[in-house]
Amino acid sequence: MWCPEGCSSWKSILDNLRESSEQVLKQVALCKVAPDQLSRKSYWSASDCLVKGDFADNYREAELIFSITTTYLLVNLLEDYPPVVSNLEGNRLTLDPCAYAHKDQIDCCMFSWPIKDDPQFKMFFHYAKNGKFDSNELFSRFCFIDHETGKLSVKNGSAFHLLNGLGFSDALTEEYCDFIKSLDGYYVFWSEVPDEDEYRDFLGCIDVNEDFSKAINTLFDDHSANSDLQPNVGKIGRPKLRDEVARAYSSMFPAGHLALGLTWKKVALKLTEKMGRTITVATLRRGLRESDEQK
Repeated sequence: MWCPEGCSSWKSILDNLRESSEQVLKQVALCKVAPDQLSRKSYWSASDCLVKGDFADNYREAELIFSITTTYLLVNLLEDYPPVVSNLEGNRLTLDPCAYAHKDQIDCCMFSWPIKDDPQFKMFFHYAKNGKFDSNELFSRFCFIDHETGKLSVKNGSAFHLLNGLGFSDALTEEYCDFIKSLDGYYVFWSEVPDEDEYRDFLGCIDVNEDFSKAINTLFDDHSANSDLQPNVGKIGRPKLRDEVARAYSSMFPAGHLALGLTWKKVALKLTEKMGRTITVATLRRGLRESDEQK
């Protein structure tokens, strides 16, 4: 698959995130597997371990847990390390976050464990149990991105999500969809990916308990894993975007924004102006929520 020199393709990034999910979930689930079953653990997949560790009732549920975890990592990477889009002629653009929106707004969720007990994700398990949802569908539910190639296009349901999920007006929805249509032949790539230390910090988005901490640390025993996500270019990771947003918010609104009569959207616009990069309401809310949890 074509990829601009010095960039990482959508497929290579997604494959690496899938591998990270596979390894982390396998290690987490093994903690709950009965000792007398562990003799064959090297042959097991993450799905095997999730079922044997009673985190999933069957393999359909196990695959859904894997897909939710990988999609969660992907939407966080899109936010923390914004990609670029390019075509075969070498034209390269940076788009606003709406171009990478997911119809289920996974970017507004918080990862938790066990996933299937979390109200944020229960609907997926309900639909999957009734045969109305396949785990791989999660990857195809980006509004404008083909999940296999990273190609931009307007897909079924894209306009509906802009109107009802993101609150666009009819006119703005039409304008935005026309803009995406004008990018026919453009693909999503990453010109900047996290180095090893940054990648460990990035995986903090799913580091929800001690078992996950141990499992994530296991990834870095093998430096051949996630090569696209671990270029050896330094040791100091940049602060996560949500941390930066929380600090900027506290600086601008020490008593909060509600007392000033400002909406979340207006606050996000003010932060965008202050920080010189697009800040979405989802990023703002999650940044503040994570900041509160750390206090």
